[in-house]
Amino acid sequence: MDSPLDPAATTHVPSAAPAYRSAIDRVPCGYCGIAATAHELTFSEAGERVCLACASREKISGTELRVANTFIVAAYCALCAAALGLVYNPFGLMSFLAISGGTSVLLGLPREPKYRAFLGKQYLPVMVSAGLGVLGGALDAVLLLLQWLFL
Repeated sequence: MDSPLDPAATTHVPSAAPAYRSAIDRVPCGYCGIAATAHELTFSEAGERVCLACASREKISGTELRVANTFIVAAYCALCAAALGLVYNPFGLMSFLAISGGTSVLLGLPREPKYRAFLGKQYLPVMVSAGLGVLGGALDAVLLLLQWLFL
């Protein structure tokens, strides 16, 4: 007599469940629309399901935007440090900050043309403020040196 636990007694009946299940698991990407399984998808910053390629593109563009914003902050900080250096410049620190910040912007920003596209209309004011920061920091350093020599 065949036992229900006997492996020879049970017969394998093919099921249509795996094909049905795989059709449900395929979900479109929130950005490009390509259908992918749940294992091939991740979540974007906005909370949408996206494929790995779109998630990588989003991370790279976010990083590029942060770099562009860093250039903006460095340029305006250089200008502010140069202006503050006229009033308060302990050991030439404000001069150093103004010159180094402005120089990094003046040398780094024109090197990558994609940052010009990110900045748009802010490109010219950023470059001008970085240049003024370098000139103001140099003026602060000269005034500090003259003060040390003749005081």
